[in-house]
Amino acid sequence: MEEEDEEPCIKQEDNTSRAATPHQDDARTDAEDTAEQRSLADEEDSQASMGSVHRKRTAAQHTLHKEQEPITKKWKDVRWKLWTVDFVGGTKYEPPSEEEVARLLDAQDICVKPDKPVEDTRQCILCHDIGDGETNGAARLLNLDVDLWVHLNCALWSQEVYETCNGALMNVASACRRALQLTCSRCHRTGASLHCFRLRCTAAYHFPCASKDGCSFFKDKSILCPQHTPRNLENVLESMAVFRRVYINRDEHKQVASMIHKGEQNLLRVGSLIFLSIGQLLPHQLHNFHTQNCIYPVGYKVVRIYWSMHKLGARSRYTCSIHDVDGQPQFRIQVSYNGQEKVLTHNTPKGVWQKVIQPIQNFRREAQAIKVFSNFITGEDLFGLTEPAIVRITESLPGVDTLSDYNFKYGRSPLLEL
Repeated sequence: MEEEDEEPCIKQEDNTSRAATPHQDDARTDAEDTAEQRSLADEEDSQASMGSVHRKRTAAQHTLHKEQEPITKKWKDVRWKLWTVDFVGGTKYEPPSEEEVARLLDAQDICVKPDKPVEDTRQCILCHDIGDGETNGAARLLNLDVDLWVHLNCALWSQEVYETCNGALMNVASACRRALQLTCSRCHRTGASLHCFRLRCTAAYHFPCASKDGCSFFKDKSILCPQHTPRNLENVLESMAVFRRVYINRDEHKQVASMIHKGEQNLLRVGSLIFLSIGQLLPHQLHNFHTQNCIYPVGYKVVRIYWSMHKLGARSRYTCSIHDVDGQPQFRIQVSYNGQEKVLTHNTPKGVWQKVIQPIQNFRREAQAIKVFSNFITGEDLFGLTEPAIVRITESLPGVDTLSDYNFKYGRSPLLEL
């Protein structure tokens, strides 16, 4: 009962205390508002101070970064630019045509040509056509033997012929001998060296006839006639043009020997040298008409095509010969230019060629063109006395084998019994 009486008293006291302090609550609310305003102001001041500190730190960092950057050199009056293909104009290079090249060469007198055009009488031993063929056809003529010629593609596409890595065509002579016994399926003439690769097909053609008849040429050097050509062609060779170096492998030693024995009907040409006559050496001339490395036959005659001594950039024909004057060799050069002839003589081959080279040097020095290094030019080379084919002939002359102070390079050849 006592506990029940105490609880109403406590509640009454609480109500009395709450009701007794209304002014204190108003005062406390004003104080709290003032404190909040002060705290907000303090926060704004602290944020402002922190922002200023952050700005100062950032500015200091930028200043430090600028101070740490390396000093770069500044070029004066020189600027480097990156070149690209766009700097070049959009025009494309077009190679000149064959007619334009021919006109340009004719205007510069670089090529030595006869006054009248010479008719080409060379005939292919296989297809019997005269002269060089088209580039995309039978192509140029290659020398097979003395006065025997064959078109490049006529030989290359023959059944027995194959090409080595250095461009030599092998077994051309045997292919020509076999082809001369066969007739062409189109023109019915001998010399058909191309066969259809289809088993038991007897079709044989010349190269021009095979192209006209519609035969298919493949990259593996196989051929199919029109009757056996499949519908879906693969690995077909579109162009027959051959721009690489190609020659017929043959025994040049035997070829030169046969040319010498046939007389003056044929000429030997090595580059810019045209061989005309070998001459001879009599017994009393052997002692004085040779050196340790060269032999000087009396009556030796060649033609050298070399730079002109009268006009810069032109070429002339120089006829070189060896003569006997008072028991000693005399070297002569006959210069032909514009219908005029001039004879130069000297007792050494280099001495007579220096009379030609000296004017050429003067022309090039005045025009600031490429120099001629005369110290490295030997007269024996320009006379053709060091060419292997000519050396074989001179060393086979009668009586030369008795020379004891001459350095033989090949020795006497049984094929060249002169």
